[in-house]
Amino acid sequence: MRNLLVWVVALLLTVEATAQTPLTSGKPLFGGGEKQLAPLTLAGVYNQYPVGYAYLKGRTTPSLFIASKAGMGPSRGLFICHYRYTTDDGHPVFTAPKKVKCCWGTPKNMPDHGCIFNLGGEVYSLWRETGSKLFVARYNEQTNTLERVGVLESEGLSRKSQVAATPLADGTVEVAMAYMDKSQYRPEGYDHISSYYDGAGIYRGELPYGGVKRFILQSFDTPVKGVRVTPDDHMLALSAAARVNLSGNRFGYLLLNRLGALMFIDPRYPQEPRYVWDFAGEPMAYDRTGGKLIAYPDPTGNPTSFIAGGEGVFDYYAYLGPHKQGVQYDEPRTLLMERGHIYSGTLGVPNVVDWDGDEKLDIVSGNSEGEFLFWKNRGTNEQPDFHWKGERIQAGGRELVVRPGYYDIQGPMEASWGYTAPTVFDWNSDGLLDLVWSDATASFYVAINRGTKQEPQLALPEKIHLDGLPLWGTWRVKPAVAKVGDRVALMLFDEDDALHLYWRVSNTRVSDGGCVRLVGGSKITSYSARTPRYGARGRAKLTLFDWDGDGKLDLLIGTPRSSSIPTPERGLPNGALKPIDGLQVLLMKNVGTNEAPVFEEPVQFRLNGKDHYIGQHANGPTPCMLGDTSAGANLLVGCESGRFYFYNRKDLTTISIDERIKEQQKP
Repeated sequence: MRNLLVWVVALLLTVEATAQTPLTSGKPLFGGGEKQLAPLTLAGVYNQYPVGYAYLKGRTTPSLFIASKAGMGPSRGLFICHYRYTTDDGHPVFTAPKKVKCCWGTPKNMPDHGCIFNLGGEVYSLWRETGSKLFVARYNEQTNTLERVGVLESEGLSRKSQVAATPLADGTVEVAMAYMDKSQYRPEGYDHISSYYDGAGIYRGELPYGGVKRFILQSFDTPVKGVRVTPDDHMLALSAAARVNLSGNRFGYLLLNRLGALMFIDPRYPQEPRYVWDFAGEPMAYDRTGGKLIAYPDPTGNPTSFIAGGEGVFDYYAYLGPHKQGVQYDEPRTLLMERGHIYSGTLGVPNVVDWDGDEKLDIVSGNSEGEFLFWKNRGTNEQPDFHWKGERIQAGGRELVVRPGYYDIQGPMEASWGYTAPTVFDWNSDGLLDLVWSDATASFYVAINRGTKQEPQLALPEKIHLDGLPLWGTWRVKPAVAKVGDRVALMLFDEDDALHLYWRVSNTRVSDGGCVRLVGGSKITSYSARTPRYGARGRAKLTLFDWDGDGKLDLLIGTPRSSSIPTPERGLPNGALKPIDGLQVLLMKNVGTNEAPVFEEPVQFRLNGKDHYIGQHANGPTPCMLGDTSAGANLLVGCESGRFYFYNRKDLTTISIDERIKEQQKP
């Protein structure tokens, strides 16, 4: 009995240790709780999509295949996940993604589109090749490989066709092909430094439209011909279509475009626009960007439901039934996995603050989806425990989400990318934390907290103004905000992509403090001579913080891989040097004063003397007092894959521009 008791106590201690994994330097934060549940996502990528499902031998539930072509090389490819269980609140839980060895070899050779399905007791796939050809591959469960077995000739396949397969009751497979026309998105004569819009604010390029074709697959020996389901110009920016079986032996097609719009096609009335309705009877949209979808079986095995994924998590939508103007689906349930990492949405921009006044440090973050998310710390500051789902912050009684809409710096097809970059700070010095941010609109906003420390309540956001105009600068910049004496300083990159200082006058007014200078008097800019296009400028994430403890506010900068700070000709991470796959977080030491800062050239952070690459898009660093802080503040960094990477200060080293040049000159 004593041995049994010891074993039980040891088991409980093991579970507790698993529930709160210590922070590991250079690794992402895990989801909290006993099982460390977190969204089913691929590490190192910023867009992931479902390819299909299949019933494998010996399994009564379908396994899910997911893929990505966007991100760091080793992270791209095709993956398989097996269904495990569903949580009490309806979220399907899968095994962690396992990479499939594929016949195309390296990830860079991966085809653009493919689908997975059952046929004749085997698991097959079709992949876009060239011209009118689809190549056929079979999944070998024993070796976890995808093996090429032939080619299927198909008429009517365009170069941009996306394919999705749905097994039918008669043993055949229907393949739905979503395709787009050959519209030239960039305006004629576009040179990367001109606008996408004319003087009237109208887009100068061509907006792409598309439609749906289908064919029935009975074998791989007979050429197939796509039959039109819709007109060629049925939907703007159509990116995915899939057949779903409905009640009463009916079926239809779900359509999704890259902006998140959902539509339903009843094959009996293909010309009539119909919609996907949510459980409350409102038209539904997929709340992500760049998405694709597949039909997915309900508990009876009938593919009535669907899974969508894109620049964000995978969501499962359960079929509720027909609607007089389309079909109705339940609210989305995020797909989860155990031992997963907290997911911020792509391009996370975190702040580590006590948002709810319980003396524990939480996380407040923006992302490319335009959200402002709050993760409550249920553990301690030394060993934090965060729920997998970030809670959307509200302002003025409604969820605070940014969508730039038709007019976006990189054109209307980016209408759903908000790129929120918030700084959490007591802007009006009343003891409550407010939000100050920039986003895809290149404007700067403030949302004042009218609640309490324990229950923040943000007012509706207002634009910050300078001399009667809304404050302007380059886009997607996280502004640095700090208290200097009895004033509040605001720092950002201005219209010249130069570092600029402003001083708060009121909640919505600032005065001009002038350009911030480098030692020697030159401006500090962020753009690279290699990337002159307007869309590549800005993007930096700024934080004022006394990193070296000398009483002066230094500058931490998260940059895109293409930036060059402090000048285009000489800078980090990508000036006159060779491209650098390193941690894109820079430190600029203040050798002036807090009232009149002067900065030294930047140094670039490394992990234990080596570069640590976490993606080419702008990293979002924030100093934090999480974990072991005996040596001072540590670093939390958001990145393109939606992870929050933790770096212990003791493991952080730096390299200067001259040291980087010297290192690259070595034979």
